[in-house]
Amino acid sequence: DERIGTRFLKGGWHIADGHKLSLSHFRYGMEVESLWNSLYHAEYSSTLGPVVGERRQEDTVLRYVAAPDGNPWLNLTASAFRSEGWYERGYKFGADLGTDLYYKNVDERRGLSVQNLMDFSTGDVHHRLLVGADYEVREEDGIYILNGVTTSFNSMPNEYNDLGVFIQHESAWVDGRLLLQLGGRYDRFDREVLGVAEGYDNSRFSPRAGVSFELLPGFNLLANYSEAFRAPTPHETSSEGPLNIHYWYQPNPDLDSETSSEYEAGFSFRRQGLFRDDAVFNAKLMHFQGEIEDMIDLVVDYGSVSPADSEYVQYRNVGKVKRRGFELETSYDTPSWSVYLNYETLDQYDVQ
Repeated sequence: DERIGTRFLKGGWHIADGHKLSLSHFRYGMEVESLWNSLYHAEYSSTLGPVVGERRQEDTVLRYVAAPDGNPWLNLTASAFRSEGWYERGYKFGADLGTDLYYKNVDERRGLSVQNLMDFSTGDVHHRLLVGADYEVREEDGIYILNGVTTSFNSMPNEYNDLGVFIQHESAWVDGRLLLQLGGRYDRFDREVLGVAEGYDNSRFSPRAGVSFELLPGFNLLANYSEAFRAPTPHETSSEGPLNIHYWYQPNPDLDSETSSEYEAGFSFRRQGLFRDDAVFNAKLMHFQGEIEDMIDLVVDYGSVSPADSEYVQYRNVGKVKRRGFELETSYDTPSWSVYLNYETLDQYDVQ
């Protein structure tokens, strides 16, 4: 039994030519009677009744756009946002039958993002230069109370502080037939569980390079190299105890970040007038191959017995993981109809 309500309000102000300010607010609410866990329960408890819950999501975004005509140096977008989501639940008749259960989970985020795209030429070379940054603070909390006894999650309340700064430059040579891209992103993470001495902070620069060359009209050779970075979450470093019926979690504050590197190469093809004069055919085939170092995985200690008669588990770095595959994208477009075909294969395995 679900009752859902949604509200959305947005207003904009054109300050001047090419300058606009907008403010939006979105609110989603749900009141529901359901099962505690529909994966393992198909019916309400005959005594405790359904689980009564409520869920909320609210997002507020202030955005400024500056893109005046004739100015190649300014195409700016800046945003500030605040987002909060939470849900709470408990048994409808539990308090009267000695199973008074209350659970609430909260996730709040706020942050800033800004980026500017410059579009200019130096002689016969055309340039597009993108620079930007984003910053986010995220706070999570949860509470579980059964008959007046509070269960600690050990990974909440927590706080994330994430900063990213990025730049990407694209240059077009040989009448636009040769495109070169160079860029990168610097990330800084600082994450902690409040009240716990151990925290996690780290930083990394992740580069990216790409090239595209039009070998024949409509036929382009493509190649890219990129790196990425993911810091462990407080749940991966600090979860502890019987958080579900299957496992007893053990913390691991010494987790390292995941880092990945990937190569890809292929081609794209575009042809107009295939089978009919007003049709356009596009195809792109890319093969990729990469590695993930220190991939974070939930490792089960099979055969172990915890105080809850379950097995111990812990998030750990698993050394090196390789991944490879290819992607095929095709489309056939006419003014009145279109057909798309996409296919991907991925093989990922632990090298150890």
